[in-house]
Amino acid sequence: MPRSDRQNEPTDGIWCEVVARSPEAGGEWYLGGHWADCAPEAIVWLRRQALRLADALEPAPVASPFPIGALTPVSSGDGSPAQVFRDWADDHAFQKVQRAALATGRPISTNARGPDRVDGCGEVDVLYSLSARPILRRRLAPLPAPAAVGPAPPHQIATPRHRRAQETTQPVYEDISFTNSDREAAEEAARELFNHVKHLGVRLDDIDVIDPCDGCRRRDYRIQLGHLTHEEVTMLNSALDRRRSRTEDDGCGDGPAT
Repeated sequence: MPRSDRQNEPTDGIWCEVVARSPEAGGEWYLGGHWADCAPEAIVWLRRQALRLADALEPAPVASPFPIGALTPVSSGDGSPAQVFRDWADDHAFQKVQRAALATGRPISTNARGPDRVDGCGEVDVLYSLSARPILRRRLAPLPAPAAVGPAPPHQIATPRHRRAQETTQPVYEDISFTNSDREAAEEAARELFNHVKHLGVRLDDIDVIDPCDGCRRRDYRIQLGHLTHEEVTMLNSALDRRRSRTEDDGCGDGPAT
C-alpha cells in the first residue's frame, strides 16, 4: 500500500515510548511506554518524559534527589542530551508540527546522543530516543451487495393513501446552545479532584484536560493527572491509608452493650 494511502487510514491509537540504546555496550533499555488515544495526549506524555529524562541526566542541585556533594557540575552545551530534551520541551511550535504529523498517521521522534557510564562497560556512547507511532487499523473490504431475488411484494412498493401527520406539520423551533458542556463538565471534575488531592497535601500542578480527536479510539475528554514525584506519591498514599483506617474504625464496632 502506498505511504499516502496508509496515512489516510483510521488509527486505533498512538504508542509512545522512551528507549536508551548503546551499540558499544550492546544493550537497549526500555525506560517507559504509554498508549495515547490521540495526538495531543501523545505530545503531552512525551514532553513530560523529556523533562524527566533531562532531570535524570543532568539534575538541578535544588530539585535533585541526590545530595549536592554527590553532583559534579557540567557545562550544558548544545550537544548535551539533557539540554536537547529541555529545548524540545520548550519548543511548542515544533510540537505543533509533530502533533499534526501524528494526526495524519506519521510517526515522530526526538533523539539525543551523548557519553554515559554503563556498568561493566565504562563510558560509552548512548542514544536516547522519545518516539510515538500511530497504530493503524486494517480497513475491511465492503460486503458484496445482496443478489436480487425477484420483484418486491406489492405491499412493499405500494404508495400510501394518506400522508403521515408528522410529514405535514411545521418544523418545531428548537433552542440550541453553543456551550461545550462536555468540556465544562470535565474541567469541573478535574478542578474538584485537584482540590480533594490538595487537601491531602499534594498539588496536581500538571493536571490537564485533553480534548478528543476524530481519529481517537475513545472520543471523550480525558483528564491527565501529570507527573508526581516519589515523595508526592508516598505522601498521597499515607493520607489515603489514614482516611481508610478512620473509615474502617467508624464502621467496625460491636455496638452498645445491652
